[in-house]
Amino acid sequence: FDTLLYVVHRGTFYEINNAGVITSRGTLNTTTGRVDMATSGTQILITDGTNGYYYTIATLTLAVISDADYPDTATTVTWQATYFLVETLGQFYISAQNDGSSWNALDFATAESTPDNLVRVFADHGEICLFGTETTEFWGNTGAVDFPWSAIQGATAEIGLAAKWSLTKFDDSLAFVGKNRLG
Repeated sequence: FDTLLYVVHRGTFYEINNAGVITSRGTLNTTTGRVDMATSGTQILITDGTNGYYYTIATLTLAVISDADYPDTATTVTWQATYFLVETLGQFYISAQNDGSSWNALDFATAESTPDNLVRVFADHGEICLFGTETTEFWGNTGAVDFPWSAIQGATAEIGLAAKWSLTKFDDSLAFVGKNRLG
């Protein structure tokens, strides 16, 4: 973000500046498994499958998300249109607008076009991509007050993620190891 690189290594959250200076900004409660991070420009949200954390860039503080409505088992996170979105147990949840520390247990949805399991949520080109094991659904922000995300009708790709952590942005598109119903 900006001129800084943020990483987690062995449970410690680090900030690295463009001169290569490494500064510890806090620690996570776990040291196993993978983490995923996303930024809103003012906060960085970190998931590790056990807890969620938010780092406030202006105050340089890392804190555990203490909101009881946050789904602690979230493994992936993205940010789109003023919301953090996390995936867990086949569903995705959204944060309060511009606040990764605030969650409502009723603000969730599931990919619905096919019966495969949701594997990852990812933002790209102003939409959210809901990657399942064999399909991918694309959802857009409708601006609705109760829950602003809705499936884009007819926008389902019949290919999903074969490897959850292979997904990355590549030039003007996405690259990943995929699979469909045939393998």
